[in-house]
Amino acid sequence: RFQLHPPYDTIFEDLLWSDPHNKKGIAENDRGCSILFGSQSVNRFLKDHDLNMLIRSHEKKEEGFEFMFKKKLCTVFSASNYCDEHENDGAVMIINADLSYRFLTWNLDPSNAKV
Repeated sequence: RFQLHPPYDTIFEDLLWSDPHNKKGIAENDRGCSILFGSQSVNRFLKDHDLNMLIRSHEKKEEGFEFMFKKKLCTVFSASNYCDEHENDGAVMIINADLSYRFLTWNLDPSNAKV
């Protein structure tokens, strides 16, 4: 019933693996699938869907989150010390009813983990 990876060349794969970049337009993604997209793509998506911000995940960020494109795009990554190989923070974005937000961040040191 469930698959580890969405079917190739589908919108599901694009939603999961597409990443932002600071260049104009779209480009091939270094991940080997999906695309890189720029601020023009984000601005058009937000306008077409009457939104203020696009919040995404599935890309490691050193501080657990990162804004791009004048805070119109935010990447949130919750896995601190990703794969026990990186020293990145994890984060969650807490969004209030009035759409104000804040971040809760942490860094779990795997050397202190108890089983």
